[in-house]
Amino acid sequence: MDGTQRRIYDEWVTAGRPGNKHPRSLLELLKRERKANMEQKIKLGDVVRLKSGGPTMTVYQILGDGSVMCRWFASDSGAEPRAGCFEACTLTGVPQ
Repeated sequence: MDGTQRRIYDEWVTAGRPGNKHPRSLLELLKRERKANMEQKIKLGDVVRLKSGGPTMTVYQILGDGSVMCRWFASDSGAEPRAGCFEACTLTGVPQ
């Protein structure tokens, strides 16, 4: 569990204590956090990369659920354009 996930889990547990309003589910908190992260950090046209590595990609669409659509050129396929959908929390910005 990374730091963000741990913080969200702790918030969910705390909210469930008597006298606190409990969110419907942990998933609801995770979705809110994902959307907030996406809105703060990633914008259309940003150049990003998966935190785990890989090619640089350009953000071309941001979906309402916090997912990010990216395009890149895959060197293993003769520079053929590729596209994919990623969770915002799995991406990091690439300095220009």
